Amino acid sequence: GQGEGRDAAATPGKGRKLTNIQKIQLVQQTINEQIRPALRAHGGNIELIDVEGNKVIVAFRGMCAQCRLTEVTMKDVVEAKLREFVSEELFVEEDNDSAQEPHNHRG
Repeated sequence: GQGEGRDAAATPGKGRKLTNIQKIQLVQQTINEQIRPALRAHGGNIELIDVEGNKVIVAFRGMCAQCRLTEVTMKDVVEAKLREFVSEELFVEEDNDSAQEPHNHRG
């Protein structure tokens, strides 16, 4: 059938099955467009570390990393945005290792 490709494209976001690549790209896009500007306004930043299935691993940088209170709130905000724009099954986990040890990259 030739019609099925068009139908899938006509339904953005909700209801269609995302491939892993599509999911990761959408997560990245949502972070870039929805989340990072809000964090930058408060002197912080966010880094997408990994996406494993429905688990999105992020690290907070700058002021957000220091402030335990905003961190919890920011995680909720990130999760809500990703569920709104990408998939309702997503949940956010923090990458505490990279937040505490920024210089552990070997190279």
